[in-house]
Amino acid sequence: MSFSKPQEVVFDDVDLSRALFHNCDVSEIWFTSSVRWGKRENGGATVFDEEIPLDQDETRGLRRNGERDFRALAQIYQQLKKNYDSRLDYWTGNEFHFGEMEMKRLAGPTEGRLLWVRQHLHRRISPVALYRYTSDYGNSFWKPILYLLGTLVLFGALFPLPGVGVKRQGAKYAETYATVWQVGGQWSPNLWAEIRLAAKGEITSADTATFQRGAEYVPAYPWGQVLAIIETLLTSTAFALFLLAIRRQFRR
Repeated sequence: MSFSKPQEVVFDDVDLSRALFHNCDVSEIWFTSSVRWGKRENGGATVFDEEIPLDQDETRGLRRNGERDFRALAQIYQQLKKNYDSRLDYWTGNEFHFGEMEMKRLAGPTEGRLLWVRQHLHRRISPVALYRYTSDYGNSFWKPILYLLGTLVLFGALFPLPGVGVKRQGAKYAETYATVWQVGGQWSPNLWAEIRLAAKGEITSADTATFQRGAEYVPAYPWGQVLAIIETLLTSTAFALFLLAIRRQFRR
């Protein structure tokens, strides 16, 4: 399908959940708010090109090397996102942004050695896949917050393994889970000693994530410092994803 004057075409109060848009420029077509698109499990909008079986004549333009051409689908979603963004309907635009990124995740490499292995890895642990897991491609600001809190709790529990010490003492007398447990001592004092150490670990984790120079506790060198570096990278990334999601959700 092609439109000689796409900027003059208007779709109003129609069901497009079974309409095909491949090989068609939809970046300038006017879709009113009454248009009904297909829906994916997370509530985002979809086009029928993503779901239609490939054994039909209408899907010739959607086949590539015997499989669905995810790159062509990504182009459709990109045009729809551009369309809605240009009309300041960022809410719907974000739904098509999800579809565009999802197609890029599914596309993967198309040639080379160990192709099926690389495709499998691309769809599960590539940067675009991690982008989905951590923020739904920038559409969720709750996921980065949960990952951020989870990282703080996790590393707070890990820091006492190599040891946590008082900064003014140069972490010379770092405490670990093993050193605070008094063998042969009573169970209750030992438990409280472990709880206090765990609290110090969480304080250390929070100070590390927020770049506090006047931190009371510091992780023991060297493995504690390695954990601190890893935590800083993870928390900084989660916070950046949170800001990106906020911008996508509330931009004007």
